[in-house]
Amino acid sequence: MKKWLITWLFVLSLFSIIGAITGETITGEASQSPTNVSVFIEPGLPVIYIYSPLNATYQGTDFLFNYSIRNDLNQSWYNLDNGANVSLGILKDSSLTISSSFGFHTLSLYANNSMGENSKNISFTLFQEPPPGSSSSSSSSSGGGSSGGGGSSGGGVSAPSFELDKEIIEVSLIQGESKKDSFIIKNLGRRDLTLKVELEELENFAIIDKAKILLGPGESKSIDVNFFSLSTFPPGIYVGKINVADENREQTIVAIVEVKPRIALFDVGVEILKRDKKSSQGDEISTIIELTNIGLRGTAVDVELELSILDLDKDLIKEYSKETLAVKDELTLNRKLRLPEIMADGTYLLVADLKYENISASSYDSFEIINKEPFNFLLLLLILIIILSIIILMLIFRDKKNNKVKRKTGSKEKSRVFYKSTVQEEED
Repeated sequence: MKKWLITWLFVLSLFSIIGAITGETITGEASQSPTNVSVFIEPGLPVIYIYSPLNATYQGTDFLFNYSIRNDLNQSWYNLDNGANVSLGILKDSSLTISSSFGFHTLSLYANNSMGENSKNISFTLFQEPPPGSSSSSSSSSGGGSSGGGGSSGGGVSAPSFELDKEIIEVSLIQGESKKDSFIIKNLGRRDLTLKVELEELENFAIIDKAKILLGPGESKSIDVNFFSLSTFPPGIYVGKINVADENREQTIVAIVEVKPRIALFDVGVEILKRDKKSSQGDEISTIIELTNIGLRGTAVDVELELSILDLDKDLIKEYSKETLAVKDELTLNRKLRLPEIMADGTYLLVADLKYENISASSYDSFEIINKEPFNFLLLLLILIIILSIIILMLIFRDKKNNKVKRKTGSKEKSRVFYKSTVQEEED
């Protein structure tokens, strides 16, 4: 009976431990899949959309004016800086190039129909293109932590003498556009520190305001990076580095520059769901891909979509199958992608390439690979041994307690018998 009980408790404990360590908790989760909804709008005022220019800074004196007007339209027109009105007739969707002077401008678009008049305006800046030999890109910074760095002289490895507040800077620009970003360097030491800041494979995309900086003990300083794209630079996704070094070590910020065409017939956007932004090798990630027909809106056009994974050196890690899709206005896709079984820890890019005849458009989203720790069988064995030992000790303690009770009961019974026999003898 005892052996059967011990075996049964051991099996139960084994299943409990395995379930606790390897089991997964299933929780309800709201679906993040987009839902296509058809919206029917009753006739009303014209609805105006301005796709370009945006509230940004552009290089050169030419800029793209791309707009769309919904609902009935009798007439449309625009003006620049409250100047003379320029008629657009009844064109609901159009793209045109406008020339102006350097400086701050306001573009106003008007449209009317039998219900009345509507308008929309946008402000932007034009400035002179950078010197020859420079080119490209936009900015949107991504946070991060301090990075490590090379070694130091002497035995062992010294603590870092400085830290950077970012690991990645992500930039997206239209041809001829520029944006400014910055990062902070902090001196972690107790002495003055001279640092050198250099661009690697970014010479045609960015200019830094300081190539050499001096930091006092504990001092922090912000470094501006001016990203730009010449109007003639090819669209695409470019990756470079911003290297910061002292005499002992170097730290790096990765810069990802996305250059979009100035006059775009199509646009593509790709997004990895937030829950999959940190994944492990072999995992399945969920993505949302949005395709937009800008220049041929209303006409169904077959385009080719290709998805691929690249590392930060632009090396191809995996290429997924191509597919042909008909895009009339907008098209939203959900795609689940299986990651390769072998991927090193680090940051990767999921790139979406859209092609139509000799026209292409690209977009990307970044994600991080954090490989899972291998299953620790020794830890599981140790836990099982501890639990089994506790069960055995409990059984031993219970048996001792039962034996003690039995001994006490037997002693009382013997005393009772002895007492009865003594009384019987006295009566006799």
